[in-house]
Amino acid sequence: VIHINEGDSVELNAQDVLSDIDFAKVPNYADVVPALKSKPFFVPWLYSGVSIIYNKDKVPNPPKSYEELWDKKWAGRIGLTNQLYFNYIMMAGLIKGGNVTNTEQGKERLIQLKELTQPRIYAAHQQLGAGLVNGEVDIAVNYKARGLQWANDGAPLAIQYPSEGAIAVMFGAALPKRAPSPDLAYIYFNAMLDRKAMAGLAGASFYAPANAKAELTDELRAKVDFTAAQAAALKFPDYAHVAKNTAEWLEWWKKNIAR
Repeated sequence: VIHINEGDSVELNAQDVLSDIDFAKVPNYADVVPALKSKPFFVPWLYSGVSIIYNKDKVPNPPKSYEELWDKKWAGRIGLTNQLYFNYIMMAGLIKGGNVTNTEQGKERLIQLKELTQPRIYAAHQQLGAGLVNGEVDIAVNYKARGLQWANDGAPLAIQYPSEGAIAVMFGAALPKRAPSPDLAYIYFNAMLDRKAMAGLAGASFYAPANAKAELTDELRAKVDFTAAQAAALKFPDYAHVAKNTAEWLEWWKKNIAR
């Protein structure tokens, strides 16, 4: 078994690394959130969405949408991370009625965001979280789960779900074609999706569980999961489109945004 994110699973499958999974051998897969069942070679485990995370002591009226970040009043107050460069390109393409493959226009809009707000760019999630805590920035665009993790550590943070619908991120597992013991892999996949195990994972990571029947308390589910309307509005990336363009996007990001 290999643990990967959804995007990596698409690329690995294209390189003929992964086997299709016989989901009949994974009984708990029947309880997986239907929207997450998109790949025959990928077992979803947990998921989240790219949200607006803000310091509630400093931002009483946070942006309600991705689009509202494009405002001079946020100059010097927004933090981004190099790790999510492709999500930001999709985010910018999504506004004004766009979609996650509207990425050429997304790049143009990110340049506009840079001109308007001069966002601070951090190397990784951890540095961005530290920037929120120490007051370098007041708003971050990152996974909802990351914001909850930082808030759990004591930071005065809150999460705003963007009105356009959050860009989804999903993590899970797959079966390599050269796996030495496929039968054991199926036992692992099923245990991975166990209702009780899923609840423990959600409580420890603050990601929403892939198993819709995970035994979460009402309080924990309200915190880490999405409402029915939010879940329906999640925007799942077209990872075939991402795979074709990600190398060019990264080079563009380094030259035009990160420096």
